[in-house]
Amino acid sequence: ASNTKAFTSASLAMLAEEGRVAWDDRVRDHLPWFQLYDPYVSQEMRVRDLLCHRSGLGTFSGDLLWYGTGYSAREVVERARHLPPVAPFRASYGYQNLMFIAAGEVIAAASGKPWGQFVKERILLPLGMERTVVSVSDLVGRDNVATPHKNDRGEVLPIEWYNWDAMAAAGGIISSASDMARWLRLQLGRGEAEGRRLFSEASSQEMWTVHTPQPAPAASWRTGTHFRGYGLGWALNDYQGRLVASHGGGYDGM
Repeated sequence: ASNTKAFTSASLAMLAEEGRVAWDDRVRDHLPWFQLYDPYVSQEMRVRDLLCHRSGLGTFSGDLLWYGTGYSAREVVERARHLPPVAPFRASYGYQNLMFIAAGEVIAAASGKPWGQFVKERILLPLGMERTVVSVSDLVGRDNVATPHKNDRGEVLPIEWYNWDAMAAAGGIISSASDMARWLRLQLGRGEAEGRRLFSEASSQEMWTVHTPQPAPAASWRTGTHFRGYGLGWALNDYQGRLVASHGGGYDGM
């Protein structure tokens, strides 16, 4: 689910190292049709802004553009221009799926490949993540696949996998514990795992640098956490002198 966001950031890091995109490119350099609530914001939004939840839109704002609709990723992002801001641009944190969907479109424009194909070819296959898919459609014909469940008035019932293809770049990856361990080894290796380097230590540093600060309450200071923030696809904080890079994620019934 939303751990997908780090895969999208890593994909852009790889494209940046190849000179096909830059963190501080304007989004419109790659998506001329990109438009948000304000002309200045539409023009000034940079690639890194898509990845750190500082667009000025509210947390989960616009999710009903993709959830339960038949819109494509581009159509979802095009409709984001009608969403009102809740804060000034780059002034505060608001968790955003739509901006990561836009980041997936930047990957497609810069690489010439759809987001899912790029992630498969450049991350999943090199790491040997053979039990990881980028769409519920890829689950067809696979064995040993978990079934989503929901709680309905105290009874736990199975439900169908819900299609998240329109927001795949923000949350579409479905994986296993063993495959995600390979992804974690890549992160702990600062871009290197399974004898291969996918991105540089400098890119790892960039993704694990706070771009959007968040409050660290006084209670957390007493337990050893003095800062919180969001990097590029990662939640960041310290804990008793150590850096913690983490992320949560939830799929329907998961």
